[in-house]
Amino acid sequence: TLVSPLRKAAAEHRVVRITYTSLGSGETTERAIEPWVVFTSLGNWYVTGYCRLAQGERVFRLDRIRDLEPTDEEFEPPAEIPEPQVSYTPSDDDVRARIALSPSARWVLDYYPVDVVEDGPDQVVIDFSASDPLVAARLLLRLGTRARLLEGTEVAEALQALGQRVLARYS
Repeated sequence: TLVSPLRKAAAEHRVVRITYTSLGSGETTERAIEPWVVFTSLGNWYVTGYCRLAQGERVFRLDRIRDLEPTDEEFEPPAEIPEPQVSYTPSDDDVRARIALSPSARWVLDYYPVDVVEDGPDQVVIDFSASDPLVAARLLLRLGTRARLLEGTEVAEALQALGQRVLARYS
């Protein structure tokens, strides 16, 4: 796993080079990061630190790192390292979708920032926001019959395209 080498790089204040695939856009980039803290949240491992490509603090999910190369280059960590956390703040530019969840998919309420529209014994209806329609489409594909898209044209289009790509891969 990447946990040990990233923890070692953070402890030694060493820059690492990573190949990272973004959850939102699906874009893969090469980045040099200064890792501060490796932590776990909601069942996933993350590293937080300074990303030289983005020129700012970023949080990276370890399972989205495709390659990691430690370097000999040292960095100076900030005097106060921010508390590691995974967060997302919806914006006005986000894509929105209304989704009905079955009881077995209620974990989505704890995992994503959503607005609950209706909370009944047979289903929970949520408003889901994301910067990219593929985020909601991937969630819907993952949930399968445990979720139903009620509203959201952009998400429906992304879900259809994603489904076609998956089917083509296995045909």
